[in-house]
Amino acid sequence: MTVSTLPVNARKHASVKLVLPIIYHIEANRKRALSWAKRCLLDGGGLYALLPFCSRTFIKSCTPAQVESRHTAWMKNLPNIVTHTYHPGPGPFLNLCALDDAEADVILTRMRREFGRCKSPDYLARRKRTEEWLRSASIAKGIGVKMHHPIYFFLGDFDDGLDPARPAAITAPLADFPTNVITFTYGDSMDCVDGPAPYNHVFTYHEIQEFIRQTGIPHPGRSSDSLAPIRRAFIEMQVWDGEPLGQHLSI
Repeated sequence: MTVSTLPVNARKHASVKLVLPIIYHIEANRKRALSWAKRCLLDGGGLYALLPFCSRTFIKSCTPAQVESRHTAWMKNLPNIVTHTYHPGPGPFLNLCALDDAEADVILTRMRREFGRCKSPDYLARRKRTEEWLRSASIAKGIGVKMHHPIYFFLGDFDDGLDPARPAAITAPLADFPTNVITFTYGDSMDCVDGPAPYNHVFTYHEIQEFIRQTGIPHPGRSSDSLAPIRRAFIEMQVWDGEPLGQHLSI
């Protein structure tokens, strides 16, 4: 794509100065840029959103007002797909906290050495405390908790390979998971557990639906709001029953 292929109204729009560098990046790394664009909002004097309704040619011939209208509708609806990312070595649907401490320490050491992740020396203790919070809150809400340790998903399509520690992914329809065995946090649960209200909350399916209608889908462009202490560029889903996972093990 070249600049000349942009619609005239887009080239004249104030946000074009933000759009053009991303177009250049797409030419070098199309998959990364398009995946990032799906989850970002560029706000430059008027909303010029780069979201899933955009075509593979990146920008449709529509006015900024039309883009804003479609973006608003998308932001207020629950995505119908979920993504589980994992490293292909160990495989999918595993939980660090389900291992004994010695085994978990081996994995954490590798994560720190190879990917610069999980650097905090109390990471495992914090992870276990977070899962106890998730489990207790889920039981209190009547969720059918059949596993002591949940399996984690992102709400939405995150099959982009951008995380070198978890480059593989399984995407599945959200409808594959009964609503009475899933819960959600508005951001990483390890951030939410000690975060400010209302984000320090474990949501049921119906609660997260209503919360998204009021608050919208999280994305990096909203990190400057008054509740920014939570790094909530995604919604996390916890699955508490292994049965619905089985149909996706062969994918």
